[in-house]
Amino acid sequence: MSGLKVSEQLQISNAIRDLMERLPGCTLHNHYGPSESHVVTAFTLPEDLAQWPALPPIGKPISNCQIYLLNQAFQPVPIGVAGELYIGGVGLARGYFNRPELTAERFIQHPFSDNPWARLYKTGDLARYLPDGNIEFLGRIDHQVKIRGFRIELGEIESVLSDYQQVQECVVIPREDTPGNKRLVAYVVGDDDLDISALKEYIKQKLPDYMVPSVVVPLTSLPLSPSGKIDRKALPAPSAAFNPSSDFVAPKTESQIIIASLFAEILSLHPQSISLEDSFFELGGHSLLATQLMFRIREAFEINLSLRALFDYPSVSDLASAIDHALVTGDYQSQTWDLEAEAALAPDIQPSTAIAPIVSPMERIFLTGATGFLGIHLLSELLSTTDATVYCLVRADNRDAGKERLKSKLEATGLWRDNFTSRIIPIIGDLGSSRFGLSATEYNNLCKEIDVVYHAGAYVNHVWSYPILKDANVLGTQDVLRLASLGKLKPVHYVSTISVLSTSQTDQPIVESATANYYDLPKVGYVQTKWVAEQLVWEAAKRGLPITIYRPSRISGHSQTGVSSFDDLLSRRVKGCIRLKCFPSWSGLAENLVPVDYVSRAIVCLSQQKSLFGKAFHLINPKSVHLREIFDWVRSLGYSLQEIDYTHWRSKLIEDMENPLYPYLPNFPESPSNITNLIEYDCRNVIDGLRESGIQLPEVNQDLFKTYLCYFRESGFLED
Repeated sequence: MSGLKVSEQLQISNAIRDLMERLPGCTLHNHYGPSESHVVTAFTLPEDLAQWPALPPIGKPISNCQIYLLNQAFQPVPIGVAGELYIGGVGLARGYFNRPELTAERFIQHPFSDNPWARLYKTGDLARYLPDGNIEFLGRIDHQVKIRGFRIELGEIESVLSDYQQVQECVVIPREDTPGNKRLVAYVVGDDDLDISALKEYIKQKLPDYMVPSVVVPLTSLPLSPSGKIDRKALPAPSAAFNPSSDFVAPKTESQIIIASLFAEILSLHPQSISLEDSFFELGGHSLLATQLMFRIREAFEINLSLRALFDYPSVSDLASAIDHALVTGDYQSQTWDLEAEAALAPDIQPSTAIAPIVSPMERIFLTGATGFLGIHLLSELLSTTDATVYCLVRADNRDAGKERLKSKLEATGLWRDNFTSRIIPIIGDLGSSRFGLSATEYNNLCKEIDVVYHAGAYVNHVWSYPILKDANVLGTQDVLRLASLGKLKPVHYVSTISVLSTSQTDQPIVESATANYYDLPKVGYVQTKWVAEQLVWEAAKRGLPITIYRPSRISGHSQTGVSSFDDLLSRRVKGCIRLKCFPSWSGLAENLVPVDYVSRAIVCLSQQKSLFGKAFHLINPKSVHLREIFDWVRSLGYSLQEIDYTHWRSKLIEDMENPLYPYLPNFPESPSNITNLIEYDCRNVIDGLRESGIQLPEVNQDLFKTYLCYFRESGFLED
């Protein structure tokens, strides 16, 4: 046998690899072609099976065929952006027999041809161009759903589930068992020893929060229709499934029983399935449902608890105790932590300058947070401006999967270059695990090999409390500092945030050498963890470790391409307010925006100047932009937005639970603060360090926002 031909939904499983290893000389071809056109693209996988991606592309158009990837306005989408796949050329069918309406709907006039008879076939499939010209198949458009403002491809979630070794079959569907609560539910058929809790953790590592199923329901088999396809309508409601684990503990007190029943009601779970130590969020809860839960708790207990209480005490047991305390004392005790005590660097981290000299130029770089928005741009900048090999800490099953994940991120942001392949080394681990989850041998080898560390990794969540984020953001930073001090001395370039500085008003610009008092910090777990982590870095510097600290303000999209993070507050604020058709009147609120390409270039440039070691750098914009000005720019680009009273705007947001801004509701106070957030920061270290570099901060103006909004529309994040 010389070759095998397969279709567009090919997934390279272990079984396929085993088969191909038994067929030496046999080539695997991935084709794409619907019945209406026959085969129109082809991709031949390389001989080396180790280079096969988990989801191979469908290739390039064959002769006499044209492929167009278009947005909803029938305009071609940029490289890396998903669009609907249209087919042209000599292979098109004439239409559907005796179905003129369907023919007219699917076979449209060719918008890019001068021939009035030329047509395109509208496939209903999603795809995107890769930088090498190949096309990646992304699934059917009708398998896309929109939940809480995010477009989600169900097939992508099913692919992740299928990769889990103990899962035999799976399907993911959207359900709305409770009006207004649309959520993702995964149904899996697994081995006898399938651990649902472990599977949930695996999913969280692989997918962004908004794509993680709220519930995973184990079944002995998936229901099938008479034609042999999965019968999605016959899948049971999650509330009908009760599979208690071995560590199940039933609630006992009246408060515990009431709270457990409310958890089950809000999450549409079996009423007897809630264990005493179950966390609302680990059961599938999110900010949207948290608001509903707190309304019900206020009714049930006749007590006025803030939403923050649930994030402080997310389990049945802890929340019941907090409510019982509040009922007796009339006061809810918010969680507090001694951040000063938390900022104690482990005594074994004792760098010695006698270990080894600092290598220059750097040859082997260790980068954390490489799959994040800033991290992927840092990776690109390091690979583009140095000859170094970059070791990237990444969560994945194995090195091949880790490398594929990094490549996919670079491709999605338009940053991938073929010559990057050999210089990216994935380190499979987790920032929140001791020693990154590496074996002693792997960790010791890393200590010996690495020349410099760029620590950009952190778990970002502006609602969760300090303890939830501590492992990744604080203990992870401590492990980075420990690695830097062992084997040979390694400079650490740490990415902090401007939010760690005092929120108190001051008439003088805050200098880069400043550190805030912990009691001045906002009561936000993420900011608290970043403050503690920064104190650890400063303490390591006192012990002799060469460090630099970078404090960026709000990182916005790429100034040239517009590529942006869809999961940050700025993107959600724009999309959320467009959805509401209004924005709040809040005179003191402004954004300090720095494009991601400037931040990544500045960090790499500054980090390579040894004379700057031991300093902090404010990567901020000297000119903040008022919220009103931002939405004036949005309005000038054709969106109808009304400025309304803040309290009225917040009430409209509360009513719109599908709004992408809704999960940030805990961050919007019931009444606007009179305190402005226009704080001045000194950035002379940055100015001096970049003076000869030619790196300049792009101006944040209407033209830049036009670039961002064009990308939002082309990528489908915003609808025209």
